Amino acid sequence: MHFKTLPSITETFHSQTKNGFAYAVSALEQYTAVGSSDGGVRLFDEIEQEIKLLQEKSLKGVPVISLDMIRMRDASIYVAVGHQKGQIALYEVKGLRAH
Repeated sequence: MHFKTLPSITETFHSQTKNGFAYAVSALEQYTAVGSSDGGVRLFDEIEQEIKLLQEKSLKGVPVISLDMIRMRDASIYVAVGHQKGQIALYEVKGLRAH
């Protein structure tokens, strides 16, 4: 079993309440997605650097309660997001290399 803590990602949500509180997490290859109470999903790379914020204006402030990620054959990563009030969003993220 391999275990790794993610101190930089954790600090993003503990020290900066403007990002909301971490409610959901998903990992795929070297990427980690964290959904938060502000309705956004932040995507981090293997060195815990935030590389993208996924947030639809109409869902701002609606907490993320579930997340999943998959890479499709066209090389895009799709992030499925469930929100507290029942909304479901699907984001396509292009240009992220496979590990």
